[in-house]
Amino acid sequence: AQRALLIRSNKKLGDIYLFWVHAIRQVKGIPEATILAEDLLKLDDLSPNLKFWLFTQLLAHYSLSISPARDPLEFAKYCKNLLDELESADDSFKEGFINNLTFALVDNGALDEAATVIPLMSKFLHKHPYPTATLGLLNLRKGKIEKGAALYEEAVRIAASREDKQRIRQKFNLEMGLAFKQLDSRQAVRYLKKASTENEGVPELKQRALAELRILTSA
Repeated sequence: AQRALLIRSNKKLGDIYLFWVHAIRQVKGIPEATILAEDLLKLDDLSPNLKFWLFTQLLAHYSLSISPARDPLEFAKYCKNLLDELESADDSFKEGFINNLTFALVDNGALDEAATVIPLMSKFLHKHPYPTATLGLLNLRKGKIEKGAALYEEAVRIAASREDKQRIRQKFNLEMGLAFKQLDSRQAVRYLKKASTENEGVPELKQRALAELRILTSA
């Protein structure tokens, strides 16, 4: 027990738990990894890096999940109250937490609250793909379609990996489909079909796109 405490409370050694959660996700699936992450967060001796990495993963999971175990907006608001503690984490962990927090707030309709977090992302914007895409999401949700689309396209360009490009493009197509629902149903269907057929995209986003397509095509 003492050795476990030493490992999870140390910034460097705590990475062992990070890899453990990731391995559980790959082998046993997201539900098992989520349970493990929640159980770890009940401990009060986690290193700042491990703590905020776990919250970062859960913010994305609950926001993207079709049937989340916890209310994603309430969880995001809880995480927002942890911002004062974020300084103790390394920069790479700060970026992920701030981005996923902003994403969760925007994705669940809390645009005003998200706008108060955006300044914390300023040094990552136009340099890192996901914060740039999240700013694009905020603009799309505000009805600024041209600006939002430009930011998403920029995020795809600066993303280094094929997987990141596909995930960002899939979310972009889903959001454009939602934005055009009331403006141009043909355009909406076109974007939603793209989101639903992204082979290596996020399964939850594909499900959302398919659900929206069913609504539009049955109208």
